[in-house]
Amino acid sequence: MAYQGNISPVQVTQELNNVHYDVKKALRITQSEISQLISDMADPNKTTITIDGREIKKTDTVTMQIAVTNKMDQLSNQTTTILSVFQQMFAMEKSLGSSSA
Repeated sequence: MAYQGNISPVQVTQELNNVHYDVKKALRITQSEISQLISDMADPNKTTITIDGREIKKTDTVTMQIAVTNKMDQLSNQTTTILSVFQQMFAMEKSLGSSSA
């Protein structure tokens, strides 16, 4: 869809109302990815680990370290962002609820 000028607040509200995001599910998926990565690294029978669709040999320690560090940073940032957004939404909800009382 191409940009065609300003978007009305009503359109923005309608689009945002249709977005449903499950915070708990996102955190569970992140936790699962971390657990799988740790499990794969500890498995002596595995010679390669797949990170973001890329297969990396365990013997290639430099690439492995970069990939693991990058993935863990990505998952950490994602978790922090999810929790921050959730906290802000809760604070907004709380302030809106107390102002209407």
